[in-house]
Amino acid sequence: MRIAVVDIGSNTVRLVIYDIYDAPGALSPAGAGAQRRVILREKEALGLVNFVRKGVMADEGVHKLIRVLNNYRVTAAWVACERFCCFATASLRNIINTQDVMGRIKAETGLDIDLIAGEDEALLGFYGMEDAMRAKDGFYIDMGGSSTELLGFRGSAPVKAVSVPFGSLQLFKKFVRKIIPRRAELRRIDRYVRDKLEGLDWLGDFGGDAYMVGGVSRAIVKLHNGIYHTEFDEEGFCCTVERFEEIYKFITKPGDARIRCMIREIPDRLHNAIPGLCAMRAVLQAAGIKTLHVSSAGIREGYLIRRVLGK
Repeated sequence: MRIAVVDIGSNTVRLVIYDIYDAPGALSPAGAGAQRRVILREKEALGLVNFVRKGVMADEGVHKLIRVLNNYRVTAAWVACERFCCFATASLRNIINTQDVMGRIKAETGLDIDLIAGEDEALLGFYGMEDAMRAKDGFYIDMGGSSTELLGFRGSAPVKAVSVPFGSLQLFKKFVRKIIPRRAELRRIDRYVRDKLEGLDWLGDFGGDAYMVGGVSRAIVKLHNGIYHTEFDEEGFCCTVERFEEIYKFITKPGDARIRCMIREIPDRLHNAIPGLCAMRAVLQAAGIKTLHVSSAGIREGYLIRRVLGK
């Protein structure tokens, strides 16, 4: 079975096409006990949160999203996908005109968008990560453009989950006047994030290992490679919180070296990488994290496993 999954995020809209197998060489009709293989990935950095004004997504943003979805449907048809599934998280969940936008998408693309609630987003992302990494105990973090999902787990089972309303692109839009945040702006981001985390006194109850997915975690790996001249892949990357602190200090220190590194390693995240790293630092400190693990599998894989294949 060949399945297309589209993830409508606040920053990026991604298409991943999977082949589902029961055994090597045999396509699975149902997906029970199936293996999966990615055959195609595409992404469009739409930055949908930039089209939201006073809680309403503007027509321009809706038109751009519809264009991308129609293009993805053509791509899926070219490679003979049998199913085309599309879900949205905070990108459509956190706007006032959600139903209007989803209705227009339906009218112009024929797609029904599966709108994922905040806690479900954390759970689906965790299931995708856990399926890939087989982590037993720890703290799951998925920082996106407009929200951050946090989940504590023991024995590979979720215990506590929450979606908090901040993300790398949202923080950039809210606090940064130019492209690179100043020290005072970083202090405001830090205070804002810590205020949002206040009252979540369970954050530090799951040990010192954080399992991270999403754009900010990918930026950490790329910056590590650029600063320390390493060649780590995203999947399975691991570092101490002290090494993360070194990366954060380098990337927030004035000077040309950090700008050259960002242009070389994360050109598509020049504007929102530092706000995201600042927010991630506050989360790691609040949860008492000692070691960071990065997974390339997250909500798209969890959605495929749980919602599409019903495992």
